Amino acid sequence: MLHVKRTRTWLIVVGLLVALVCAVLWKTSTPKEPTHAGKSLSVWLDELCKANYTDHTDSNVPQVAAVRAIGSNAIPWLIGEFALGANGHGG
Repeated sequence: MLHVKRTRTWLIVVGLLVALVCAVLWKTSTPKEPTHAGKSLSVWLDELCKANYTDHTDSNVPQVAAVRAIGSNAIPWLIGEFALGANGHGG
C-alpha cells in the first residue's frame, strides 16, 4: 500500500512539473509586443487614433513614423492579439 501511495505522489509531482514547464514554454514563445523609442506598439496606435484623421498618413507625425519604423515586426504580435480578441480572452 505504501508503494502505491508513493507512486501516486510521484505521478502528481511529475504531472505538475510538466504542466509548469509547458506553461513557461508557452508564455515565453508568444511574440512580445514590438516597441519603438521606448513605447509599445499599442501605445503608438492609441496615440495615432487620437490624432486628427488627416494625420494618419503623414510620415512627419511621430505616431505614424513609429508605426512605420516598427513595420512588419508588428505582424506576429498583431495576429496574436487578434486571436486573443476573437477568443474573448484579451485585447
